[in-house]
Amino acid sequence: MAVVILFIILPVSISCDKNIYNGLFEKFLSLNYIIPDSGKEGLVITINDLHGELFMAGATVKLIRSGYSDIIASSVILISQQQLTCQLDLNGAAEGKWSVVVTNSDGYTAILQDGFTVSLHTVTYLGNGHSSGNPPAGSPFGYYVGATVTVSGNTGDFRGPLIQDGITQRFVEWNTAANGTGTAYVPGDTFSMGISDVILYAQWTTDSSVITKIGPAGGYVFYEDIGDVFPTWQYMEASPEDVGGTGMRYVWGCEGTLISGASGTAIGDGPANTTDILNGCISGEVTAAEACDAYTLNGYTDWFLPSHDELQELHTQLYGQPFITNFDTWDYWSSNQFNAISAYCYHFAGDTFIVGSKGTSMATRAVRRF
Repeated sequence: MAVVILFIILPVSISCDKNIYNGLFEKFLSLNYIIPDSGKEGLVITINDLHGELFMAGATVKLIRSGYSDIIASSVILISQQQLTCQLDLNGAAEGKWSVVVTNSDGYTAILQDGFTVSLHTVTYLGNGHSSGNPPAGSPFGYYVGATVTVSGNTGDFRGPLIQDGITQRFVEWNTAANGTGTAYVPGDTFSMGISDVILYAQWTTDSSVITKIGPAGGYVFYEDIGDVFPTWQYMEASPEDVGGTGMRYVWGCEGTLISGASGTAIGDGPANTTDILNGCISGEVTAAEACDAYTLNGYTDWFLPSHDELQELHTQLYGQPFITNFDTWDYWSSNQFNAISAYCYHFAGDTFIVGSKGTSMATRAVRRF
């Protein structure tokens, strides 16, 4: 028996719901890339190519990041269904990655996750002809526009151009121009960060004299043996700070005891005097000679307490120089004994030698020869 199947086609009204329609086509609204994909805080960045698919007239653009206010783009222009241009004002924008959001005029959205990076402004220090060491690294975090920048000093063993015999030119200042014609800064100066990165170039002394320049250990050269009086060495350098740091003071030691030796007053006598004190003075306190003997700078350990004339020459060449501001204004020990209870010291502020009690604590500046 044949079976007949009847198909009855009834008219059906199909409603094209907008949500269903847009759900079908939303996948085509997309973001592929953004050019440029980064910008400095504080600047207005022109986006030349925000690239994607199915952009519409009236689309909006913004940057979003959790915990921060949105950055709304201005001057959004539809170039084509694949390209938008706009401007992003990054004034006050937090450093880091931001997601890019495009919203079409029909209300649908595409996101480029972490597609744009906001970076901070930098200060870079360059050696500008330095012979060794590394210039300061600058801030590892960068600076917001308007932030206060404190100019760095020589934070490492950073040396200028070589003059001779391991002596290098002395650092003078930083400058925004390599040739020194820009804005000058000395360590500790401050300035307000602008909208551009800053490069600071080291400026060095340029004359050929070795006096007041930097010795191999990092001290200041204050004596040169012009006439080759001393066959085994030619120069002397002083430590760049008082032994133990500013404000630290030591006794000469052994008040009441006449030390054998420690009597050579001439340039060249400091090491022998220091040895005499170390051998002849057994004290419960750290003496100036012991502090100099133990002093170490950049791996150099051959320091001693200067003699009368060495200390006077040090004062003549270095005291009052604008680049050395850490001298004590009071008295500095020499390695010369006066008698059992006294030794010679130099009153730097008064530019005169006096006799002080061996038990009195005074400033100490170590020297070495090379």
